[in-house]
This record gives sequence, structure tokens and C-alpha cells, in this order.
Amino acid sequence: MQKFKKSLSLMLALIMTIGVIAVTPLNSSAVTDDKKPAAPSFAAAKGLYVHAAAGSSDTEAWQMWQSIHDEEFIENDSYTKFFFLPVSADSQKVEIYNGFDGALTVDGQVLAPLTTSEFSYNAEKSYELTVDEKSYTLKFMKSTAEAAIYVNNMDADAKGTPLIDYLSLEKSNSAKASGAIVSPDGTIDNTPIKKIKGRGNTTWSKAKKPFNITYSDTVSIAGMNKSKKYCLLANYQDDSLSRNRFLYDLADAADVPYASDSRYVDFYSNGYYYGSYQITEKIEVGKNSLIKDFSETDYLNNDGTVKEDFPFLCEVDSGATEGEDYFVELGEGLKVTIKSPELQEDDPGYEEVKKYVKDRFEKFTSKFENGAENLSEIADIDSLAKLYIINELGKNWDAGVSSFYFTYKQDGEGKYKFYGSPVWDYDNSLGNANGVVDMLKYFGITDYTEPTGIWGEFALSPFAMHPEIMPRIKEIWFEKFVPAIDHFAGKKINDEIGKELYTADDYYKLVSGSAEMNYKSGWLLYTSGWIADHTKLQNAYYDSETNTYSVNKYKDNYKNNFEGMYNYCRDWLVSRAAWLSAQYGKDVKTVEVENRPENIDAAEVVPSGTKTKTLRFYFPDEWKCEHNPFYDGENLNSCKPGIYWWEGSYNCSDFYTENKGWPGYSISKTDKADSNIYVVTVPDDVETVVFNNMLKADDDLRELTRNVWACDYFPGENEFYPEGLESVDNMIFVPVRNESLSYEKNPYDGNWFYYYGDGKYGTYKTLAEAEENDAVYSGGEFPEIKLSPIEGCTVSGLKNKTYNGKAQTQSVIVKDGDTALLNGIDYILSYKNNKNAGTATMTIIGVGRYSGTIAKTFKIAKAKNTVKVTSLTKTVKISKLKKKAQTVKISSAVKKPQGKLSYKLTSVPKSLKKLVKINSKGVLTLQKWAKAKKGTCKIKIKVTAKGNKNYTKVTKTATVKIRIK
Repeated sequence: MQKFKKSLSLMLALIMTIGVIAVTPLNSSAVTDDKKPAAPSFAAAKGLYVHAAAGSSDTEAWQMWQSIHDEEFIENDSYTKFFFLPVSADSQKVEIYNGFDGALTVDGQVLAPLTTSEFSYNAEKSYELTVDEKSYTLKFMKSTAEAAIYVNNMDADAKGTPLIDYLSLEKSNSAKASGAIVSPDGTIDNTPIKKIKGRGNTTWSKAKKPFNITYSDTVSIAGMNKSKKYCLLANYQDDSLSRNRFLYDLADAADVPYASDSRYVDFYSNGYYYGSYQITEKIEVGKNSLIKDFSETDYLNNDGTVKEDFPFLCEVDSGATEGEDYFVELGEGLKVTIKSPELQEDDPGYEEVKKYVKDRFEKFTSKFENGAENLSEIADIDSLAKLYIINELGKNWDAGVSSFYFTYKQDGEGKYKFYGSPVWDYDNSLGNANGVVDMLKYFGITDYTEPTGIWGEFALSPFAMHPEIMPRIKEIWFEKFVPAIDHFAGKKINDEIGKELYTADDYYKLVSGSAEMNYKSGWLLYTSGWIADHTKLQNAYYDSETNTYSVNKYKDNYKNNFEGMYNYCRDWLVSRAAWLSAQYGKDVKTVEVENRPENIDAAEVVPSGTKTKTLRFYFPDEWKCEHNPFYDGENLNSCKPGIYWWEGSYNCSDFYTENKGWPGYSISKTDKADSNIYVVTVPDDVETVVFNNMLKADDDLRELTRNVWACDYFPGENEFYPEGLESVDNMIFVPVRNESLSYEKNPYDGNWFYYYGDGKYGTYKTLAEAEENDAVYSGGEFPEIKLSPIEGCTVSGLKNKTYNGKAQTQSVIVKDGDTALLNGIDYILSYKNNKNAGTATMTIIGVGRYSGTIAKTFKIAKAKNTVKVTSLTKTVKISKLKKKAQTVKISSAVKKPQGKLSYKLTSVPKSLKKLVKINSKGVLTLQKWAKAKKGTCKIKIKVTAKGNKNYTKVTKTATVKIRIK
């Protein structure tokens, strides 16, 4: 058992708040059908609302128009509004409820106030309207998901707090709600929600929250088996939104017991669209649950005593904590949480069940010791092999440490055994997360994020080395998984497999529209440094008929959008499966495929939010040729230049070494002043670049510059700029032929030319001198530029912020009349005092064609105090209490406070009034009590965190349950 424990413990080391205005639902409607649509049932702010399905009298499935938000649900542009429509909405017309007090006109159609009207729309079109003396732009997007989930409660805590705001305060918060389940055909199920609350561990701390939902009766969502309890997975850290879906369905196709069924859905609450989610069957036991073979009470005899043998569900979970989870600890950091029966201390059999689970699990792990035999007597070998395969295939770094389930139940012959199931929690697998990469290097694992390399021998070595499991792993791989993955990849369609597992193309059709809405609404593709680079991948394939493993010679490139990230995930899975087939098979032939990756544009490589700088490059006509990958066959102006950098973020070095001179990223954006001047943004840490004409090193028509210093100049560093330059944003690189350079084929020398308002260039004293050196624009002389004062421009979109420990920035819109200026080209932003709560200053500095500055201030509000207070249970032996005082450290239940803490007793049982006190350090003392009696009492303490300059003052209540026995 020590090996099992040490192997697992090794891994251990490694809303937006809508302003509420009551709207009275009306019976009148502009729709003339017999069945008139109602207004939203919930109180709502002034705005426009759209219904999920035309012609329905439902009052729950409504969405209010909304703006794009940031990670804190702060609007980026309050005057551009979207309707994020569910899949059930018609593609041409919708029913809109006008929640304003007055009529308004959209595209020539009048929408009467507080009335529902039918409106014809085009998703490609933007609509302008004015209401309450404000002008708005309205746009429509439509989902492709398998269903939509609406959950509504505007007063979740009886204090006026909207549902998601209330749930987000504490994971333990829960509430009832009304709502709707909307199918693609417009069918609406209004079964009430008995309870909704937060869920997850790491995922709960993210901006996009996951939830557990319990309906008041069994419901079926998009064809899933009827159940009351479901999980809403946010998949916040999975840019494909599909890693869990792929592996759950693959497990189902491979007959893994209790593989959770799931669907892509769009989630709405109180009229707000929260994004694309995955709704799954919750891992629970019972008649209408995922695990139907036994119930929560099957551990008890009829007389209430604990049975000699009984089934249970457990989870290996390193994060199990006292007071929150019902678990047993086996030593070496191995904790096993008992998920069913999930008991409280006062429940019958509490200690007996813990002892039974610990005993059975220790017998189970003992079968993995050196020389141990007959694992099949206590475990189902095939399910263990399949559980290993799923984690090996995904390279799941949580394998054996967290969300690793086992079910203990009777087999077909009535013998109790452990089953490796259900599968759960794979958002960090399939090449997604790199958070443990540096640590893994110490164990010799250097390709964790790649689809190559054995993982299970490290993460699940007891399984990998067991003589009964390993042979079945290889057999089951080819029996179950290879056909399923061939079907998934679209290589060999299998109708039987297709009942449980779709093709990757079919999954994309279901999720793509929902994903586009998700990321447009404000969620980020790239959420943190925890996520691996998904822009390039060396793909591989396995052909079972020829027993051939084919590997691409070069890495393929993936665009930095949802389609690119989805394709990366899909290809990673297929390539990983191919590599495993080569390892598990016999006499597998390996061949190298001569592929050339598609070009990728620099704008698609650098994720939004990255600090960048702007470079401009003059693309000479003589560089354009029919070999350019963008040449359309007729017009040489269809050619595009390229850019290459080899240090800094998102560099091209991998492409250069692996693709033998592949020339980097293309540049597609041209400057309005001249079609031959190309504009590209690169990460701020890039210092040197090379421009080229996108041809390979072996092409005689290849042209490229020498190294271009793409950074600011210190004083005296460059002969042309003796005073130095703080920015290269207004410079244009113009290549100049230098025939004396013979060490490289067709290189161009050149310099940076800083253009001035009088039409001259920094390197050349006169325009004539520039013309003599072929350093002029293709259109002739550079036109005279008159710098415009930026002070005459308007600024909108400035938002107040809330302290978050980081420097706060703004996404403003700067306009010169009706023309929107470009950040980094026409202006740059500078900030002062923008981290701590208070008043911050943002300065808009004109660059390029603009000069001068505009100063704006915004408020940074104090953040809500981070203090968390949990309840405590203290068991006191009556014999000790009669002899001396007993203490409880309330401070141990207080986490992450901001500011000084104070404590005050607020509720004490009458019998203890004179016996209980609490000091300034949060120590509760129960005085010596000679007349103590057995029993349980509750004491409540008001805990106040004073706050500080960045956090508000807050008061919370701690409950201490004292059990005297």
C-alpha cells in the first residue's frame, strides 16, 4: 500500500448587478396571435427583452439586452447592446418586450412601451435606436447549443440581492428559483428550481462560476435521462469548452460505468446571459441519478443498524478538509471522501461507515503492493483499466489526486468489488494546463503539454505496473478506444458508437455558435499563465488497417480564436491516441509526413490583453511575386509581407527551427494612407524583428530585411536619433538594397524613418535625398501631415472600478468627430494612482497624427472584504468541563480577513449566559461548569473585519456548535 500512497502523494507536491426598476407585466401585446406572449415575470431594469421562443406564453425564458463585459462584469461600452439568443430563437424574427416607459423605433418599426412586439432581424446587421435621450446600437447573435437554461430570482436572500450576486458571495449560499429549460424546437419546461448553489474547488474561484442545480421534479434536458440534480460546468479555463464533453462521451462509448451524460447549453439568470456552459448529470446515487444501482440508505438494515456489507461511492481527493467533507485518511496524504452515504456526525452509523470504507479501501490498495495477486477478487479489472486509459489519454494531471472516483458495489455474482468510475473533471487535460510543467522536469517529464510521452506510469504507477491491469489496458485500448477515436475523428463512422460519441465536426456544430456568444459577451480565450500555448502542434495519426503511425514533419498552426482553440484540442486528442496506439501495438510502422503548415497572421497569434507595441513596414512592390502564399493569381497587390521575431512572447523560433526557414507570421493590416504600408502589433518584450515576403529559404525570389531594432532608443544609441526615442510607434521601416551584404541571400539593409508633419523622414534631411535612396512611398511623395490636437476629441466608456490588487485600466472610445481613433496608433494611455482605492488618473496622449493630452479621472472603489467565516463544531467531554474551562479558537474559522478583527457574542443559550465569554483574539471560553449536562448547543459570534484603504468593513456571523458528551 505504501507504493500506492506514495505515487498518489507525489502528485500532491506538484453580474453584473442590474439596477432594479419594477416593471408591471402587461396582458396586452402587439402580437396578434391567439396565444399572446407575456412580459418577463421577474422585476427588471429599463431595457429591451427578447423571448427564447416565439408564440409562447412563458414568462421565464427572457433575456435583457446587454453590453460586452469584462471579468468583473463591468460594461466595456454601455451604448452597444447585444441579444445573445438561444438556439430556440427563430433566425429571422423574435419577440421583443419594450421595458421602457416610452415608445421607440428600431429599423423603422415602432415598439410600444411595456408591450411585446414581433421584430424581424438580421444577425449580420446593426440597428440604431434612441430612447430616454440616449442612442444605442443593437446587435443579434444566435446560439447552436443543445438547450438553454434560465434560472430567475431577483431576491435570493430576502434582502433584494439578485440570484447570481448572492450565490457568488459564498459557495455555501443556496436559493430557490423559477426558471425554464428551453429545447431547440422551442419547447419550454418551467419546472421550478428547488435549490441552486455554487460548486467546484479551483473553478469556484474563477470569474465564471459553476453551479449545482436541483429541480423540484425530474426533468430531461436535451434528451438526457430524467433527473432532479445537475451540474452546470463553466469550463472557464478550457478555451475549447469541450474537454470534459469529449472525454465523458468517449468513456461512455467505451462502456466505462456511470459516464456522466452532458450537453452544451447557454445559461441565463434574471435576464442576463452568463455564457456557454456544459450541463451534466451530477455524480449521485439513487433511482433518478447517475448511479442507479443503490441508494443513500442502502447501508442500513431495517432496524437502523449498519449492514455487514454495503455499497458506497468515494473520491480520492487531496483537498478534503475537516468540517467540510466526510472523509477518511489512509496516511501519506491519501484522503478518501465518502460521497455516498454522505453522513453528518449525528446520523446513524457515522463512525461505522467511516471504519468500513477505510478498511475496504486499505484492502484495495494493498493489492498494489509488490507481489500482490488476485486484485480481481476485490476490484473490476476492466473498469480500472478504462479509468487508467482515460487519464492516460488526456494526460490528466489530477489523476489519482483529485476528482478520482471509485464505486464499491456488487458485481453480477453478488460479490462486492471496487469499480473505477465515474470519470470526472478533465478541463485541465488534453494539452490544456502547464501549471506543473516546471516541477515535472525534476521527474524527467519534459513533454507534458505535448501529445507524446507516457503519463500514467508516473501519475498512476500502481495501475500501470499491476500484472492484472496492464494487459487489459492494451487489449481494451484497441477493442474499445481506437474504434471510438476513429469515429470521433471522422475516419470510420460507426453508428453504434455514434449513439454515445459524436464526431468532432458534429460537436463543433453544436458548440460553435454558443462559443462565439460566450467569448463575444466578455469571457477570455486565454485566462492565465496556467494555460499552455495552443497555437502550434505536431500532429500524428494512426491507421489501424495498415498498422501505421504517421507524424507530421512540421508543426501545424492554430488561430487565436475559438475555432483555432477547438481544433487544437481535437487534434491533440487524435494525435495523443495515435501515439498511444504506437506504444500499445505490435510491429507498428512509423512514417514522417512532409507537411507545410498553413500561414497564421500575427494578429491571430497575440492574445487580447497582451501589452503590445505597433510597428509599420513599407512593403516594396519588387518584393511581391507569384510565389507569395497569398497571391490570388491575378493581382500582385494581393501579396502580403511577413514578420519574424525570435525572442519575446509568441515568437517564431519554433517554426524556424522545425520548418526549415518558414518565414514567420503574415501581416494583413494596411495603413489607410498607403496600401504598401503594413501595420502590425507585437508583444512589448520583442526587441528585434525581420520583415520578409513570406517565401521559404530555398526560393530564389525570397526577400528579407536585416535585423530591425524594434524598440525604443536610448540617447546616443542611434546616430540618426542622438536624443533617443521613447517609442517606435510613429516610425516606418523602409528597406534599402545593400548589394555588399553577401552572407545572406537577397538581404535588404535599411533604417527606421521617422516621418514628420512636413513630409520629411528622420534619416534623410530632404525628400529628394529619400527619393535618391528609393525610400519613398509607392504612391510618390508622402503627403504633408498636420497633427491634430487630441484635446478636441471625445472620450466615452470610462468606468469606475473596484479594487482587485492589480493596476486598473480602461477600455475607452476616443473619437475625432465620427471617426474612432486607434489605441497604439493614434493615442496611447498612461495611468497614475490606478491600483489602490481612491481617484485614479488616466491620460490620453496623442501620437501619430495627433498631439496633446486629455486627462480623465475615475474612481476605484474599495473591494468587498475577503473575510470568510465558517462554522465550527467543538466536542467537549463532560468530565473535563466539570474540572476546568474549555476554549474554542474562533479565529481558526476566520480566513482572509482585511483589517483588524473584533468579536462579539450575539446569541448564547440561556443556560450558558454567565459561563461564556470571548476575548479580542477570538478565543471563546466556556467556564468550568460543575453542573454540566450532556447535550448540544449553538453559540453565535459577530465577527467584524475593520477593513483598510482597499477593503470595506464587513460583519459576519460564526456559529459554534458545542457538543457536551
